[in-house]
Amino acid sequence: MPTQRLLLEGSAPVRVGGRALDILIVLVEAAGKVVSREELMASVWKKVVVDEGSLRVHVAALRRALGDDGDTRRYIVNIPGRGYSFVGHVSRSAPDNMTGTEPKPHEGRRDLPPLLVNVVGRDDAIREVCCMVAEHRLVTVVGAGGVGKTTVAVAAATQLAALYRDGARFVDLAPLTDARQVTNVWANAIDPSQPVSDERELGALSANLQMLIVLDNCEHVVQAAATVAEAVLASAPGVHILATSREPLRATEEWVNRLASLALPPAMERLTAKQANAFAAVQLFTQRTAATLSGFALADEDVPHVTEICWRLDGIPLAIELAAGRVAQLGLRSLSERLEDRFDVLTKGLSTALPRQQTLHAAIDWSYELLSEQQKAVLRRLSIFAGAFSFDSAVAVCEDELAADPRDAIDELVLKSLVTIDTGTDIARYRLLEVTRAFALEKLKDADELAAASRSHAQHVCSVFERLEAELPLDRAVGDAGQARWIDDIQLAVQASFSTLRDPGLGVRLLAATAPVWYQRSLMDEYRTRAEEALEKAGDLAEHQEATLMRLWLALGVCYWYTMGVGPEQARAFERTYDIAHRSQNVEFERMALWGLWMERNGSAHYAAALDLARKHVALTPPGTELGVEIRGRRMMQLSLHFMGDQASSREEATTALRLLRRTDHRGTLSRFLIDPNVSINAVLCRILWVQGLPTQALAAAAEAVQSARSTQHALTLCFALCTQCTVLLWCGRWADLACQADALTELASDRSLSYWKAWGQTFKDAHAYGAEGVVVPQWRSPFLGAQQLELMGTVSNEFLEVETLARAEADQCPWCAPEVLRAQGEKLLRQGSSPQEAELWFVRSLELSRSSEALSWELRAATSLARCWSIQNRRVEAAALLTGVLERYTEGFDTLDVQRAREMLQA
Repeated sequence: MPTQRLLLEGSAPVRVGGRALDILIVLVEAAGKVVSREELMASVWKKVVVDEGSLRVHVAALRRALGDDGDTRRYIVNIPGRGYSFVGHVSRSAPDNMTGTEPKPHEGRRDLPPLLVNVVGRDDAIREVCCMVAEHRLVTVVGAGGVGKTTVAVAAATQLAALYRDGARFVDLAPLTDARQVTNVWANAIDPSQPVSDERELGALSANLQMLIVLDNCEHVVQAAATVAEAVLASAPGVHILATSREPLRATEEWVNRLASLALPPAMERLTAKQANAFAAVQLFTQRTAATLSGFALADEDVPHVTEICWRLDGIPLAIELAAGRVAQLGLRSLSERLEDRFDVLTKGLSTALPRQQTLHAAIDWSYELLSEQQKAVLRRLSIFAGAFSFDSAVAVCEDELAADPRDAIDELVLKSLVTIDTGTDIARYRLLEVTRAFALEKLKDADELAAASRSHAQHVCSVFERLEAELPLDRAVGDAGQARWIDDIQLAVQASFSTLRDPGLGVRLLAATAPVWYQRSLMDEYRTRAEEALEKAGDLAEHQEATLMRLWLALGVCYWYTMGVGPEQARAFERTYDIAHRSQNVEFERMALWGLWMERNGSAHYAAALDLARKHVALTPPGTELGVEIRGRRMMQLSLHFMGDQASSREEATTALRLLRRTDHRGTLSRFLIDPNVSINAVLCRILWVQGLPTQALAAAAEAVQSARSTQHALTLCFALCTQCTVLLWCGRWADLACQADALTELASDRSLSYWKAWGQTFKDAHAYGAEGVVVPQWRSPFLGAQQLELMGTVSNEFLEVETLARAEADQCPWCAPEVLRAQGEKLLRQGSSPQEAELWFVRSLELSRSSEALSWELRAATSLARCWSIQNRRVEAAALLTGVLERYTEGFDTLDVQRAREMLQA
C-alpha cells in the first residue's frame, strides 16, 4: 500500500525501514526492468548525497524483510554493472475490504481529525506505531507535551483504518474535567445514538466491532482511561486501542511507544543549509517559517541561528512551530538570542489549537498541574541541574529539604515524561528537557527555594569530586566523573557560590576539586578567571585546608601556562604548590609541582635548569613502581635532552617511553593536567628526527601525533601536536601544509581562548609569510612566547635573528638550535656587506657544533652556507667536496627544501 507507506503480509504490517520501503516501491513500479543504482539513489535519497554502500545495506535489509533467500524465494536480483530488478510476480488491486461499492457504516463521517500540515521527520515513528498496533491490542504513544504524540497517532491510524471493517474513531479526552465522562465520550465517538453509563455497557456496545480507537490525551484521566480500555479489550476482541498520553496508562496488555524529539544537527558542527535540512527539527522549522514569512529559504549563514533555536527547544515540534511563527517579527538572530526568555517569546500558537497548545508555558503547565505536591517539589529541585544527572545525584539534591523520600516522585516524573532517561550508558542518566527545566526553574524561584536548591546542588557537586580526589591518585585520569556531562553543573555551582550563595569558600573547594574537568574540556581561560576571583574573595587563605589550596594553586599554574605562557604568575603558583606538597610530604603533588616548574623553565628557555628539575622528578619515582609517573618522567627527560642538544639520548628516552606506554592503556595513565602521552612523545620525537636528518620520518611522526590528538577530542592536546607539526613543516619548506595547519592551530586556540597557543599559531603564519612570499611581518614578536619564539624564528631566516638569541647561543643556553643560530649570524653578516672571510668563521663554528651534536640537518645548512661562502672565494672544489660528503649521509627527505638547495648549490 504505497500511499499509506505500508507493506503487508496478509493483513499484518511487515517491519521494514523507510529507505528500504522507498526502494521497494521504486522497484515494484518498474517490475521486470533494471533500475540503475544512480536512479535508485536519486529517487530514494533525493537531494541527499550518499555512497553506494548505503544502497547495498538497505537492499540487504529489504531482502531480509521479504524473506528473499536468492534461491527458492526471489524478489530482488542484482544485475552486475547495471542495477537492481524486481523479479517477483506483481498484480495491482485495492485491498479486499475496500473493493465493495456499498458505503460502510462509518463512511461519510469524520472518524479521524485531518492532518492540516504535512508530518515532518516522523516516518519511522509512524511505521513503528503501525507495526505495534498490528501486533498488540493496546499501544500507548508516550512523550513530553508538544512532542507530537497526537500527530503520530492520527497519521498511523489513517494508514491503518482500512484494515478494520468498522474503520477508526478518534476519542479526544483533553476537554474532560471529570474522569467519569470517559465512557460517554468514547461511546459517543462510536455511536452517538447509544449512550452508556459505565465501562461494562461500553464493552457490550463494542463487542462486535472491528475497529481502531485512537484515545487521545489520557494523562489527566489516566486511571479511568486504563479501566475503560481494559473493559473494552476484554469484551471486544476486534477492537484495537491506540492511546496518547504523557505517561503510560499502566493497563493490562499495554505496549508503550516512547516518542522522542525530532532529530537535531550535531552540536558544534558547521553545516551548510543543505546538510542542516537533512535533520527533522531544522526541516520543520524551515517549513513552518516559510509558511509565515514569504520568500524565506534557509541560507548557509542562517544555519548557526536555526541550529541554536532547535537545540534550545530540544527538537520539540510544538516549540519549534511556535518559534517559527515569531521569525517574521524578530528575525533569526534576535529570536535565537531571546530564547533565554522562551516563555515570553513563544506565545502565539494556532488559534484553532487547544489553549494548552497555544503557548509553550501552557503546554508544560498542563503537565505540572497534574502532579502531586511532592512531585512538584521534586521537579522544582531537579531544575537546578544544568545537565544530565544520575539517580543518586537527584536524590542527594532533593532529600535534604523534602519530608518524604523523593525516589518514588522521581520515578513518577520519568513516567510522566517530565524527566527523560538515557539507559544507554553504564549508569542511567536523567535530565530535564530545556523547556521543562526553564519552566521548573521559574517555579523554583517563585517558591523562594532557589538558594536552598543551589546550596544543595553545589555541595553535592563538591562532595562528588572531593570523594573522587580521595579515591584516585593524582596521576590517574578522572574517569566517568570527568565526562562532559558534569561541566555545566560545575560551572553553575561555582557561579552560584559567588552570586546566589555569596560563599567564596565553597567556590574555592569546588574549583580545587573539579580542576581536572575544566582541563579535560580545555576551559583554561574561564577556570583561571574563576580561580583568581575565588582567591581574591576568599579572605584569609589560612582558614582553608592546605590540601585544597595545594590543588587550586596547581590548577592555576597549569591555566597560566596554557593561556598566558611563561610569566611570574605561573612560577609563583607552582612554587606555592611545591611548598605545601613538600611540607606535607605529598609526593604526588610534589612531582606535579616539579613538572609545572619544569614547564616554566622550558618555556622561559632555561633548559639546563629544566633538565635538573626533570632529573629530580625522576628520582622521586623508582623504576617499575608507578608506570604512569615513570612515563611522564621519561617524557620530561625527552624534551629536556632535546633542548640541551643531546638528540640521541632524547630519542632513547622517547623509545623507552613508547615501550612503557604499550604495556598499559595510556588513556588510563594520563595525568589530570597533561596532554595525551602518545601524542606528546611523538610530537617531540618529530623534532628530534628532523634535527637528526630524518625529515621523512619526522613528517610521518608529526602527522601521526596530530591524528592521535584529534581522536582524543582534547583541544590542548591537539594544540600541542599542531604546534610541533607546524615546526617540522616549516623546516621542511612545506609551505601550503604549513599555512593550513597554522590556520587550524590559530582557530582552535582562538575558540578556546588559549592565548599562548594562539600566539604560536600566529608565529607560524608569520614564518609562512616569509618562507612562501619573502615578507617580513612587522612586530612579529609575541609577549606570550619569549626566548623560544626568538629561537624558532632564528631558524627561519637570519632576518629574524635577534642579538639576545645570538648571545644565548654563544653562552650555550640554547644548545638545540645553537648551530643554526651561529650560521644565521654568518648569513646576516653577508647580507649586511661583511667580508666572506668574516662570515666563514661563523659557518665553520656552526658546522663543527652541528657535527659534535650529531645534528645532520643543521650540518647540511651550515655546509650549504659555507660552500656558498667558499665559492665566492673561488674554493669550488672544497665546496663541492663538503656538500657531497654531507648529502651522501642523507637517506631520505630528498624533496625537502634544505636538500634541494644543497643540490642546486652542488650543481652550480
